[in-house]
Amino acid sequence: MPTMAGGENEALLETQSYPYYDEDGYSIYSENTTKRKQVLRYAIYAVGFLVGLPLLYFLLIYLPNLAPPGVTIPQMTKVGESKVYLHPLVSQSAQVFDKDEDEETQTLGLEPFRQSPPQFDEFEFLDSNDPLLEEHLKSIALEKHAKKPVRRLIIIGDVHASLKQLTKLLDKVQYDGGKEDEVILLGDFVAKGKDSIGVLDWAIMHNSGCVLGNHELSVLERYAQFHGVSPPNFGLDTRVSTQLFDLDEEMRIAKRLRPEHVSFLASCPVINQLGPVPHMNKKQTHYLANPLNGVAVHGGLIWNMTLENQDPDVVTTVRSLLPPDFVVATDDPHDQGSQPWSRYWNKHQRLVYKSAPKEDLKSGKPVGTMVLYGHDAKRGLKYKEYTTGLDSGCVYGGKLSAEVIWSEAQTKADGTSKVVYQRQSVQVSC
Repeated sequence: MPTMAGGENEALLETQSYPYYDEDGYSIYSENTTKRKQVLRYAIYAVGFLVGLPLLYFLLIYLPNLAPPGVTIPQMTKVGESKVYLHPLVSQSAQVFDKDEDEETQTLGLEPFRQSPPQFDEFEFLDSNDPLLEEHLKSIALEKHAKKPVRRLIIIGDVHASLKQLTKLLDKVQYDGGKEDEVILLGDFVAKGKDSIGVLDWAIMHNSGCVLGNHELSVLERYAQFHGVSPPNFGLDTRVSTQLFDLDEEMRIAKRLRPEHVSFLASCPVINQLGPVPHMNKKQTHYLANPLNGVAVHGGLIWNMTLENQDPDVVTTVRSLLPPDFVVATDDPHDQGSQPWSRYWNKHQRLVYKSAPKEDLKSGKPVGTMVLYGHDAKRGLKYKEYTTGLDSGCVYGGKLSAEVIWSEAQTKADGTSKVVYQRQSVQVSC
């Protein structure tokens, strides 16, 4: 059989073995694949455009219109005053004082940290015409009928949107719904937990007292950005925020705020003056005869400043003070050399009490200031002579804590009577 020339044979093999290459050696298959990929890419772009445009419209135009209408944030209060006062209570089981006890202290035999709340079923308001009431109101510089009388203050640490635990705690103390009890929330009652709006609705429904925490201020700042209104301000202490906030948890809460929520938050002062509260000794074993001026804040106070001169941002965030003078605040307790702000507050208030005139101590008027605060879950429940920390980390699986305060008319063995302020710690698991 005749054979083909070498060159013709090679050309035939090339034609038979490589049908997907053109005469210049380029792959016809690769070119077709590239074209198909381009068509697929353009198709994806088209689908993305058709889907993305309505989505952008939904997110940027339609969804914001579903948010409650925006309102101007009212001017806020740095130092406020409670609208209620603790009216002395009378009980059939009222304790009788030992007539031989010291004039400046009265040991009541009451353990302040019992887990079960006192029973108030038999308690009644002291008669408004009783001379003891007139004497007592005079000692605390309060005019009769100037404020709403209540039987108890129920001061609650950081709730952090834990509505279920809040109602559980109030059930435990047999809260009467606000008729003769006053709840005061120590800030950070929104954010981190499951139901910020539910807690706000509860507080509005029950006309609860409150102070602002750092989370409430953050939510209001985001509300101002979202609705294009002026940020929260305290008159002369105007807060100017240039920060642009992302769509974080607090922004999501801010978008859901209704006008009544904004009004309620703006009504919460940074510092709430509560009136007289119990004064216990340093070891927390007995009450002193003179009550203290009670103040509720979220974070703390700087020991060498008046209430009016405190910075709202410091009051809502402080945890410690920095050396060397311990008058500069920090929210980080791990800062080198820092000390808890409460340590210096207690030192200063002991000097205030020791330097008080003897006539003030004998009159029964409040001497010194007790600060009730939250914000410091790591340090937890803290009882000192002039400070009480009530953040026990509910939102982290800890406990929700409350301080229940009341005043009681009690009689000595010699027949004389006086008004004594008392307190009770109550907790529920979270």
